[in-house]
Parts: sequence; structure tokens; C-alpha cells
Amino acid sequence: MQSILTINGGSSSIKFAFYQAGEPLKRELYGKVDRIGLSGTNLTFHDVDGKPPASRKLDAADHKSAANSARLARSPGRILRRSKPLATGWSMA
Repeated sequence: MQSILTINGGSSSIKFAFYQAGEPLKRELYGKVDRIGLSGTNLTFHDVDGKPPASRKLDAADHKSAANSARLARSPGRILRRSKPLATGWSMA
């Protein structure tokens, strides 16, 4: 499966989404890391399987550590493990 990863970085958050490549694009997973650099940093993600959103607490002093923690948590699970994005889009505020 080929996917497209979109990332939007704000001052204290990172939002992301994986889309299945094709016509039309199909969103498979999305989520965010919020409160980066503050107490209570949290990773929340939603899968298209209809399950309630999942979340994990992270220790993230900056955006780099937040992204690494989210990746290492393997939280968004099956899609992150099996996907190698065809394309990635990034936006910073």
C-alpha cells in the first residue's frame, strides 16, 4: 500500500494524517501531539476502523523529541509500521 503523509507543525503541536494514495485519497489515520514543551504533552490518534481515539502521554521538550517519541511509541500502530510514504507534505506555522 502506498500512502501520503501530511504534517502540520504549530508552536506547541504537530498534527499528522496518512492518506491511501489513489483516486480519491482516503484518510487512514490522523492525530496530533499537543502541549509540546509543556507539562501534559499528549499524542492522540484516530484510525478509520471506528475505534475510539487512542492517546498516550509523552515527555517532549521540543518538536524533535515529540516526533521521535510519537514514532517510537508505535502508537498509530499498524499503518506506521507497514507504510513507507510515497510523498510527505510539511507545513510550519
